[in-house]
Amino acid sequence: MGQLVQRTHARIIAYIAAVTLLAINSAYLYFHIYGSLLTSDPHTEHTYPMYDTLLAFGDSITEYGGKSSTNGFISQLSELYLRRMDILNRGFAGFNTSRALELADQVLPKTSLPRFGTDGSQSVLTGWPYRGYTFPGVAKTPELCFIFFGANDACYAPCEHHVPLTTFYKNLRTLVSLLRNPDSQYYSPKTRILLITPPPVGDRMWEEHTKHTGWVPDRKNNITKTYADAVIDVAKELGLPYVDLWSAIENLIHGAPSRTQQNSELPAKKKLVPERQSKKFLVQSNSGTSDKATAKNSSNIYGGYEKYLIEGLHLTAQGNDVLFELVVSEILKNWPELDPS
Repeated sequence: MGQLVQRTHARIIAYIAAVTLLAINSAYLYFHIYGSLLTSDPHTEHTYPMYDTLLAFGDSITEYGGKSSTNGFISQLSELYLRRMDILNRGFAGFNTSRALELADQVLPKTSLPRFGTDGSQSVLTGWPYRGYTFPGVAKTPELCFIFFGANDACYAPCEHHVPLTTFYKNLRTLVSLLRNPDSQYYSPKTRILLITPPPVGDRMWEEHTKHTGWVPDRKNNITKTYADAVIDVAKELGLPYVDLWSAIENLIHGAPSRTQQNSELPAKKKLVPERQSKKFLVQSNSGTSDKATAKNSSNIYGGYEKYLIEGLHLTAQGNDVLFELVVSEILKNWPELDPS
């Protein structure tokens, strides 16, 4: 009987010891992980290991840029930077710069205050797909950020997407300042910024598209140009690189070299990745002369815009190729350290 009691006591003591050890280990892990988040300086080395990231913030042209079926420029960048940098597509159909500012808290990483909630409880917008955050509070900030708006801002009133030109200027500066202003909770001086102008509008194509969909025509190419020029003005004012997509497509159609074509070239015989060694970059081709196939379409009722624009607004496969080539050209020219080869 005495031996039975002793064995029982031994088992109880062993059980208590095991539970105590488990509790100690759990407490250690809890405070090691979460305690470090509470006490760490967000400006010091980050806790969560991540690949470097490229953040593409824009409207539906960016969102649809992830489609491989149309050679989406985001899809091509993902292939180009495979295992080197993660491409984060944060394109939102129908968004303009004003709505982009509302969504910034869910897209940009906070660097001044840790962010723990990822369930959308603090979201500025509720409901799918705007709940949750792109970055936890301790994530690495992006190496590169595209700001690609203007196509919707350029809709003319009373379109709900319309943003007055003066407000568009202000909004662009504010978007940049979120990453550049030391007082911003998203301040990230190491993040490189590339501005991209909206593409042209194929007026005839868009007019026909709105008739088929029952929409009211709300875009004109000459108006979109003023917004494209605004992007370039802000880029020059703030000393930022830019891609002039509007001029690039216009001049491929009409034959004159764009400012981007005139001012930027890829290094001679640049080899980005083996799969692309045979690909000819549009920004280098023909010394700015127009594409012969496009010239043949000059008498087409759509004026050649159908080669680069699906319905007069979004990019075709060839339009995406143009944007991809221009973006890569600017990256290599301004930040050779981001060369993926």
